[in-house]
Amino acid sequence: MTASTVPATTDVQTSWVWGIDEVDLGDGYFLGPCEGDADQIACVIKDDSVIGAAEHLPLSVESFDILDGVDDPVETIELIAVDYLATFLADRQTTCPHLEFRELAPTPVTIGTGPGLRYGFEELDGSDLVEKNLIYGVRQEQTIHLFSFSAIAEGACLSNEGELTDPALLDGLQPRLDEIMAGVESG
Repeated sequence: MTASTVPATTDVQTSWVWGIDEVDLGDGYFLGPCEGDADQIACVIKDDSVIGAAEHLPLSVESFDILDGVDDPVETIELIAVDYLATFLADRQTTCPHLEFRELAPTPVTIGTGPGLRYGFEELDGSDLVEKNLIYGVRQEQTIHLFSFSAIAEGACLSNEGELTDPALLDGLQPRLDEIMAGVESG
């Protein structure tokens, strides 16, 4: 799908629907729907070409054992972030011990007008950033919404399966992602 075949670009001050609407990321980049019926996937578009994809995972609070008895929305995402980072640290240390794993500490952000967190990790090969993962997490009642943006370059632990190929691009888009995620609605 190209940028010219999707709904009109949405301004950051208004809400937008993940996987349905298109939003301007700046510098000629857009986030919008992908071809097909999978609204949980959104495509990053540049010059009418898809250059990567991002994913929305809506999950039940009950699917997380670590959340038993936890009702606070921010504490919920803090616990999920700690578990996520520990899981990926262990995985990457085992599968790619030659790469440096760097946590991206949970940072408060607004997601869909609610309090959420942005967190994730990076992997470096010397001074080269070869993988970056950003998660935007928010709890809305009994549903956890996780929005995942990834970039995997050559030399990373994993092969690229449709993610952005330049972690530096994801770095550059992060401030705008923080802005647009304040207006996101799940599709």
